[in-house]
Amino acid sequence: MNYTKTIREFCLKNRNTLFDVSYMTADYFFSMVPYKTLLRILNRLVEEKILLPVSKGVYYIQGDKPFDLDKAVKKYYVDDGHGMFVGYRMYNDLLISDHTSDTVEIYTNRIGTAHKSIGNYHLTRVNIVFDDHAKKLIQTIELTEQLQRIIDIDYIRYYNVRQKGICNYTDYDINRVIGAVQYQRSTLVTFAELMEKAGFSTQLLSNRKGA
Repeated sequence: MNYTKTIREFCLKNRNTLFDVSYMTADYFFSMVPYKTLLRILNRLVEEKILLPVSKGVYYIQGDKPFDLDKAVKKYYVDDGHGMFVGYRMYNDLLISDHTSDTVEIYTNRIGTAHKSIGNYHLTRVNIVFDDHAKKLIQTIELTEQLQRIIDIDYIRYYNVRQKGICNYTDYDINRVIGAVQYQRSTLVTFAELMEKAGFSTQLLSNRKGA
C-alpha cells in the first residue's frame, strides 16, 4: 500500500476539519501505518500546505474555509454525536452561572488518549455515543455532582434545570453513561433518590446500596 497516497487522498476528501493522530491511529486503517512513517507523511503534507499544525498530534486539513479553532474543535469533537461541552461552558449555556473559565471542558469519543489539550480546550475521552438522551442524562448527573463547586450559581435556575432533567431514563441508559463517566458514589445515590422522588423507577439506588 502506498501510505502517502492513501493519506493524502483521505485529507483531500475531508477538508476543513481536524485530523487527530491519536484517534485516527486507534480507530482507523492508519493503525497499520508505522507511527514514524505516519509522522513523516504528515510533515510532508504540512510542507504541501494540505495540513496545518494545530497542537501536538492535531492538524487542520486545509480547504476553502479559513482556520477557526473554535469552529474546528466543535465540529470535530462535539458535533454529530461525538461529544458535549461540560463545566462552565455548559453552565453558561444553561444560564446557571455567568462565571466563565479560561478552560473549555469537553467530553468526547474522538480522542485516542484519556485526555488532550488543544489551546484552551481540555478534552476527556468518554467512550459513548452522545445522542440526545445520553447528553441530557450526563448534563443532569454533572449538575448533581458539581452543585457545591459552581461559582456564581443561580440556584433557582439550577434547580429548575436539574428537575427538568430528571426523566424516566431506562437502566440501560444510566448504566451506559455511568460505565463511561466515573462519578462519585454519593452523586449516583443522590441522582437515584431524585428520580424516585419524582416518581420514576430505577434500579440504580438499590444496585449501589448493595455494592
